Amino acid sequence: MLLYKLQLAKLRGEPRFLRLQGQVRELATLLEARHSIPMVAAELDLIQDLMRDEWWQDVTVPMLEEVRRRLRALIGLIETKAQEPLYSDFSDELVEIKELDGARLLTNDTFKQFRLRAQEFLKEHDDHLTMQRLRRNQPLTSNDLEELEQFLISHGIGDAHVIERAKEECHGFGLFVRSLVGIDRNAAKELFADYLAEGTHSVMQIRFINAVIDELTSKGVMEASRLYDPPFSDIAPTGPEDLFSRYEAGQIFDLLQLIRERATPPIAA
Repeated sequence: MLLYKLQLAKLRGEPRFLRLQGQVRELATLLEARHSIPMVAAELDLIQDLMRDEWWQDVTVPMLEEVRRRLRALIGLIETKAQEPLYSDFSDELVEIKELDGARLLTNDTFKQFRLRAQEFLKEHDDHLTMQRLRRNQPLTSNDLEELEQFLISHGIGDAHVIERAKEECHGFGLFVRSLVGIDRNAAKELFADYLAEGTHSVMQIRFINAVIDELTSKGVMEASRLYDPPFSDIAPTGPEDLFSRYEAGQIFDLLQLIRERATPPIAA
């Protein structure tokens, strides 16, 4: 219904088009957060396009109809939470003037646009030396990441404020970039090579490790707690301890931590 209204607003040149467009973009954001679901992953390119300003500049009715057909079955996957209205009664009081952190003044939409532009730009420039090190899970220095920051800024992909927010949200710029470009699959397989040998590990154990590699290839890093959630819990319902010895499970946790540490240079004393 929303897409039908949007098509009509486009045809009639109605001002409500912008409001309806905002609703579609918000739904796209919620769907992107469910990208681990195969049905959503299959349409991820279109979902991310809907979040970009550029896609909407020359949008046509047939394009909107295509969105309606491809995404209508996915909307039910968005989790909704009821929330009671919150009422407040207060008055403002003028106090001393303070300088505000520019990174905290960024709107969520502005930051999402930066993430999408940075992701596209970095994938186009994956031959950059620091990008190669990140993708191959090689240790980084602070200078490597500073150079990558300036590389983005010099090409108009964000500014110091959005980069500072990226650092805050992902606990470091290296982890932020990893979340956009992932890890090279061969590098991840090499790291977990001991768990992929058919002669020493079962089919289910290898399947579990391949699921870990899939996530690392897509997201770059993962918390150990993810091993207790789908799709991993579909293979080992109560966690990796179902399949591996305590020692091997601990080794898996250590490898995940190593991957995180290699994208986070040590702080100089």
